[in-house]
Amino acid sequence: DSVTWIIAPAFADCKNLVSVEFNDSLTRIGNSAFRRCKSLLKVTLPANLISVGEYAFYECTSLLEVDSKAAKVAFGMWAFGYCSSLEKAILPPDNTVLNTAIFGSCESLVEVVLPSELDYLLGSEFQLCKSLRKIVIPKSVKRIETYSFINCISLEELSYEGTVAEWNSVVKEKWWNYNAGIKVVHCSDGDIEITE
Repeated sequence: DSVTWIIAPAFADCKNLVSVEFNDSLTRIGNSAFRRCKSLLKVTLPANLISVGEYAFYECTSLLEVDSKAAKVAFGMWAFGYCSSLEKAILPPDNTVLNTAIFGSCESLVEVVLPSELDYLLGSEFQLCKSLRKIVIPKSVKRIETYSFINCISLEELSYEGTVAEWNSVVKEKWWNYNAGIKVVHCSDGDIEITE
C-alpha cells in the first residue's frame, strides 16, 4: 500500500497481465513501466498520480479504456502509443498540455474526453487515430500545433466549447488537421466549415 513509484520498466513485456489496481499512494509511473503488456484491459489512474512516463503503456494492444481519478498528470510522449484496441480515454481535468503522440497510432480510439483546462495541443497527439469520431475542444485551448489530428480520417466534425469568434482566435498551425476528415467545427453560437 505504500508504493509511490513504479520504476522503468517494472512490468514491461508481462504478456499475461490482465488487470492492475493502483493504490492511492502512487505518484509516478516510470518510462515503459507497462510497455507491451499485451493482455492488459483497463487502466484507471489513481487520485494522487502526477506523472506517467514515456512509452509507459506503449503497445498494450488489448487495452480498451483509460480513466483517471487524478486531477493533473504529466504524460510522457507515446504514453499510450500503439494501444491498438483502445476505444475511449478520459483524461485528468486540470491538465493544461498533452505531450506529443500520447495516443499515436491508437487505431481503434473512438472517443477522447480532453482536460477542461487544456491550453495547448502540442502536435501529433492523435496521429493515425483512424477511428476517432468524437472530440470536444475546451474553450481554454489557445493553440493547436502541426499534425495534432493527422490522418484522423473518421473525424468529420469537432465540437468547440467557445464561440465562433473565440475559435477564430485560436492559433492553428499549418497542417494541424492534415489528412483528417474534419469538415465542420460546432461552436456554442454557430458552425464553421473547414475547407483547408
